[in-house]
Amino acid sequence: MCGSTTAGAGIGIEEVRAAARELAGLQADVLVGHTILPTLALAQATSTIPIVFTALGEPIYYGLVASLARPGGNVTGFTNFAPALGAKLLELLREMAPRVTRAAVMFNPDVNPGSMAYATSAAAAAKSLGAETIFAPVYGPAEIEVAMAMLAREPGGGLIVPPMTSLPCTGHRSSVSRPATGCPRSMACGGSPPQAV
Repeated sequence: MCGSTTAGAGIGIEEVRAAARELAGLQADVLVGHTILPTLALAQATSTIPIVFTALGEPIYYGLVASLARPGGNVTGFTNFAPALGAKLLELLREMAPRVTRAAVMFNPDVNPGSMAYATSAAAAAKSLGAETIFAPVYGPAEIEVAMAMLAREPGGGLIVPPMTSLPCTGHRSSVSRPATGCPRSMACGGSPPQAV
C-alpha cells in the first residue's frame, strides 16, 4: 500500500482505510505501509498481521510503536525521524546565510503532525543563535504563498522545510523553492538516514 501513489492519485483517507481493511481481510503473512496514512490505516485494520512501515516519521508520536528499541505489537519498520535535525537545519541555514535572523519552519500538520517536533527543535536552537523561529503550518499553495510573502516583508528571513512528507506530496515544494519578489532565498530542507525500528 503506497501512500505517495494513493495521494498522488487523489485518493482520500476513507479510500485508503477501505483498502487497508480489504488487505487485512486477505490474511496476508505481512503487510507493508509506505508513509504515515497507509500505515495508520493498516494498523487500524489489524492488530495481528505483522506490518512493516517505510518512509515514516515518528512512529512513537503516532502510537504505532512503544519505542524505537522495542516497538512491541505488530508494527515495525524504518524511520528517518530525528527531531534534533530541526536545530541542525537552523544551524546550517545560519552558516549558509549568516544574516538570517528569522527562520520560518514550513510544514503541513495534516500530512505529518510529527514535523512539529522539528519546529520545536529549531525554536530551541534559535535562542542560542540569536534568531527567531516562526512556525508556518501550511495546507496548500495559497498558504505557502502567504507564508513566503510574510517572511519576505522584513530582511533577515530564511526558510526551513523539515524532511518527510512535511508538505503535501502533490508538488507544492515547487511553490516554496520558487521565490516570490523580495522573498528570501535562504532555505534548508531536511533529510536523514533511515533507522531500523
